[in-house]
Amino acid sequence: MKKYFFSFIIFFTAIVLAGCSKQFLTAKYCLFRAEDLNFKGYMAQYKDISREKRLAIYRKSCDYFLKAYQADKKVFDRTRIYFATDSCTRVEDSKAITLFDSFEAEYMKTHPDEEVRYGEGPPGGLEG
Repeated sequence: MKKYFFSFIIFFTAIVLAGCSKQFLTAKYCLFRAEDLNFKGYMAQYKDISREKRLAIYRKSCDYFLKAYQADKKVFDRTRIYFATDSCTRVEDSKAITLFDSFEAEYMKTHPDEEVRYGEGPPGGLEG
């Protein structure tokens, strides 16, 4: 038990010394959850899972992407913007789609040469 407590103290201290804000950590956590749910939703189409349940998974994923954006949009790169757009498009959340489309346009102005990293694009490709 002391070993875990000591490890936690070192980990927490390292995060504080690295200058990570609460918003940054919240955004990273939400981004992790959103990507995980997006992948689960994608894989659910190959299992015997109803469309309604898959859409519920994508709804949660879209919500986590929105929370990450609200907490700290600096955690996004182009690949993650595509994941966010993918999740929100599947549940037809027009406000979120508009938000991420405008964010992508803004992001591409400051990062014109960045491409989606090979093997990290949204499941099913960029088209759909």
